Amino acid sequence: MKIIRFPLTKNKSLQAWNAADELIMENFQANDNTVLAITNDRFGYLSCNLNHMKPISVVAFKSQELALNYNLEENELSATEDSFVSPFDSFPNKVEQAIIKVPKSMELYRLYLEQICENSTDDIEITAAFMTKYFNKQMVEISEEYFENVEQSKAKKKARLIIMKGKKSFEKHELINNVKINDKLSLKQYYGVFASSKIDIATRYLLENLPLFKSELQIMDLASGNGVIANHIIDKYKNNKWQTPHLHLVEDSILAIESSKLNLQGDNIHFYYDANMESIEAESMDMIVSNPPFHFEHEENTEISLNLFRKAHSSLKSGGRFILVYNRHLNYNPFLKSIFEKTNFVAESNRFVVLECWK
Repeated sequence: MKIIRFPLTKNKSLQAWNAADELIMENFQANDNTVLAITNDRFGYLSCNLNHMKPISVVAFKSQELALNYNLEENELSATEDSFVSPFDSFPNKVEQAIIKVPKSMELYRLYLEQICENSTDDIEITAAFMTKYFNKQMVEISEEYFENVEQSKAKKKARLIIMKGKKSFEKHELINNVKINDKLSLKQYYGVFASSKIDIATRYLLENLPLFKSELQIMDLASGNGVIANHIIDKYKNNKWQTPHLHLVEDSILAIESSKLNLQGDNIHFYYDANMESIEAESMDMIVSNPPFHFEHEENTEISLNLFRKAHSSLKSGGRFILVYNRHLNYNPFLKSIFEKTNFVAESNRFVVLECWK
């Protein structure tokens, strides 16, 4: 079985699976007719190795869906129409066993567990896997809220399993946070969306230093999260009595894009569940604004950000601008200077840089 990261990477230290995945496969036991769900399988290692069981894969990111399809095809494996479900969906059949790669966000772990418990038989058994260096006692505490019997395996190659049996009865929770933006505004977002129940400090710094021009009427919020940046822009245009712009929110996370739909409505608001901006026409945007991601679970990976910068350049009209905030240590400016006509430092602090790039 050949499993690779997708999008492809030149960084050899970034692998498509780890010892936690291998430990699952070593300990997994089920007959081929067992209804199996696999959650948080980012590149498809588990879904491909257990493809003979026709598993239900919970897909929370467009990039994850692309990676799963890529690796299935590379290994000449197939998926059915019911193979992929989102965290919002009911499963096509009641699940008898489930596998979870424990995410970094404990809120997201809770959301995944709740979805499985809602769509499973009473005797469901769940195996959750993690690397021991990322252990959080909440992993066990949350598991015990849903199951009577929660046991940890011995560590192997610095990986460990949590085995859950004896599903408890529970009341369905509304897994939504209210994020206070200021004294007048709070936004909603589903569990598992970046920054949890607060506004990210880099995003706040960007909003405090975001120059806007009334001539810019096609605006993209790239990696839009719960829509806080788009909301800020709409509010500023309204207060200045400028013409209402069209806001295009682009997100890899389905939980994030669905969160933004809770906060923004209107014919001028457009949502794209898209990993690489394929839905956006070339040279169609007046301005793109972003707090681009560089952490993916426990990894730091700027390759994805650099690819988004290239796509941002292609999506801008001639004379359009790209404005972003980033952590100072990332030093994106040299790369951005190589693809944009000019760059300008809008604001700088000890931690963050707001940079404006003109096409």
